[in-house]
Formats: sequence, C-alpha cells, structure tokens
Amino acid sequence: MYLFPQNLSNLQQSILIVATVITALLAIYACNMWILSLLSIKGRRKLPNPPQAKSWPRVSIHLPLYNEKAVAKRLLEACLNLDYPRDKLEIIAVDDSDDGTTDVLRAFESKYSDLVRVIHRNDRSGFKAGALQTAMQNTTGEFISLFDADYVPPTDFLKKTVPHFYSDERVAFVQARWTYFDGQFSWIAKAISLGIDIYAFVDQRARYVGNLLAHFSGTCGVFRRQAIEQVGGWNTSSLTEDLDLSIRLHLEGWRYIYLPGVACPGEIPHDFKSLMYQQFRWAQGFSECLRRHAPAILRSKRLSLFQKLEAFLHLGTYFICPLTIVGLVVTLLFYAIFPPSFWLEDIWRYEVAWFTLALSVVIYTAPFMASGVTLRELSKLRRLTHLGYLGAVLYGLLLSNSRAAIEGLFSKAAYFYRTPKLASPSKT
Repeated sequence: MYLFPQNLSNLQQSILIVATVITALLAIYACNMWILSLLSIKGRRKLPNPPQAKSWPRVSIHLPLYNEKAVAKRLLEACLNLDYPRDKLEIIAVDDSDDGTTDVLRAFESKYSDLVRVIHRNDRSGFKAGALQTAMQNTTGEFISLFDADYVPPTDFLKKTVPHFYSDERVAFVQARWTYFDGQFSWIAKAISLGIDIYAFVDQRARYVGNLLAHFSGTCGVFRRQAIEQVGGWNTSSLTEDLDLSIRLHLEGWRYIYLPGVACPGEIPHDFKSLMYQQFRWAQGFSECLRRHAPAILRSKRLSLFQKLEAFLHLGTYFICPLTIVGLVVTLLFYAIFPPSFWLEDIWRYEVAWFTLALSVVIYTAPFMASGVTLRELSKLRRLTHLGYLGAVLYGLLLSNSRAAIEGLFSKAAYFYRTPKLASPSKT
C-alpha cells in the first residue's frame, strides 16, 4: 500500500495535500479537547476543601458598569445581601453610563453610604479594564471580588471562596462557576448554555487540576489584591483583560483555585447579533494575548513543554474558525475535482486515506466526549441533542470569528462592544 496516490495532476495533488494538512491541524485541537476531557474526569475528586476561617478579611467588590440600567438594581441588591460582616465589606461601582444607570447607582449610594461607593467616569478609557483599574486605585480591601453587571452572586459566595486563600499564600484568585438564569428560552440559548457548561466542567476544571494556563473568566471571582498589583494591574489596552491578567499571574508563579460547586448565574445573549459581537471581542482578545505573551510563554522556565503547547492551543482556540473555512472549501474542491470512483474506491488503496479517516474520528468524537462529560456531571444527558444547536451556532460564527482572530494577531485591539443585558428572570 502506497502512502500517497500516484499519477495525479498538480491541482489534485495540491488539494489532497491541503486537505490532509487541514485535517491534521484540526485533529491537534481535537486531541487537546480529548485531553482536557480526560483531565476533567480524573480531577473530579481533586477539588479542594477550604481551611476554617478564623477571621474575615476586608473585601472590596468591584462592579464595572456601562449602560446597565436593566440589571444594575438586581446586581447591587445581590451584593448587599451577601452573608459577610458589613464592617469588612465595601462595594465600588465604577460607572461609565449615559442611560440612567448612574441614577440607579446613586440611589443605592445614598441609602447605603457606609457600603456603596459610586465612581462615575466621563469616558470609557480603557473600557472594562480601565474601570477596574480605577476601582483598584480607590479600594481598601485586601481581597477584591468582581462581578459583571448581569451576574448574581449567591448569598454565601464570599464565605465559600475567601477561606481558600488561606490554603496557600500564592493563590492569586478563586474562580466560581459560570451558569445562567434560563438556558432553554430559544435554540440559540440551548446552544450557548451547553457551551457554557462544557467550558465550566471540561475546560476550566481540567485547566485547574492539570496546572495548565490559568484563565479567570472575567466575573464571579475573588482576587488577592497583592497579586494583581505585583503583575502590574489590569491591562487597559487589552480587549480580554481577564485572560491577559491570568497569563501574567501564571507566568509569575501565582496559583488559582476553581470551585465548580459555587455557581453564579448570569445572562445568555438574547440574539445572534449580540452573541456575534461578544464572540468577536473574545476571538480578537485571545489572538491579541497570543501575540503579546507568546515570547514570555516560550521563555518561561516554570512551564513544561506540554504546558507551553497547551497554552498556545488555548490562546489560538479561535484559529479553528479559519481552518474550518479552508477545510470546507477544500472539501468542496475535492469532490468537484476528483471523480466519484476515486473518493469511493481508489483513495482507500493508499495510507493517506486511513490516516485522514483516523484523524477525522478524533475530530468528530471530541465534541461528544466533552459534552458527555459535562452532561453526565449535570445528570442531563438528554441535552446531548443540543450539540446540534451548538454546532449550528459555531458554523454561523465562522466568518466573523475568523476575521477577529486574524485581526487580533496582526493589529491592535479595537472597540469594546458591550453585550446588551435584558434582565432575564432570576431562575436557574
């Protein structure tokens, strides 16, 4: 059996080679998903128990807001209802709004002047990272908790997260699990909610138990203030300030703790346009972080070869999109250029066909593996059919995410598009 077909035209050879290379590259990402899924399974029982808290430290809650009138009241009420000593708590809302959100916040500040402080900025310089850096400059807390406007922390959030910092002085942050109010109100919501759950129970848990590149999720977490200051604070030039900070902390040897048992519900984008803007920002930000931090990751003596490779795969996640587009085009050309007799019979006489088939099996089974691990954890295997919705959404985002990933790699980050919030009913 020969490795490659003989007597092909130059065009046919080129198409077959490109198809094989694209399949191999996508299989690398799929293998990473398999590895993360297996690490997640292995690490189910390795999640830590916190030490007993002898006293409660001062905690500052930072709330970056921009035109969040629909959800600001709900967020402030949730923060005020946290079960934590009032004399050890402060809430700093940094507000860039021009839609009436400021009035809502000022009302809380007036009523709870001992707890709530509102800082209104007249511009969005630095966007979310700029707001968080402003909050840092005005905080008194030893620890900092952070929530996006549409998330609602449970009342015991701080008492379940803060004690973990006393397990190791090198713990930079404690991350709770993202979840959602209603993940079934539309087929898009079903797709996104499954993606969120896979991220929580496969990617995040595997990353923690495998000591892989840290990734704070941008909300629902608590930071050691000293750790943020030691690596230079929030990067106001980054669209994904959470990922950028996580990388810098990881490279400096800081640790983190992930708590999937502590769930914070938030909103799912209500329409495809909102989702597209959100994903565009994330895709651009991931590539930007890849460009900015690749040299430091390569030079790091703290990271093993596998950790470095996995870090590059994580930061290059969105390059799956342009690879998929090229793969789809090449597939169409393959079936158009080669006669049916070739791809039905002749190709199977050569090793390249079996090699490509093996890689394809890895590619197409990886999403089922990750979904199965996730839904088994949630005891909701019936939602496996929602993988079809997720696939449809991802294919719909291919062009915009491809553009964003390429722009982030070769140009400076652009405008921070806010994801609209509509105050979903508070139910999980």
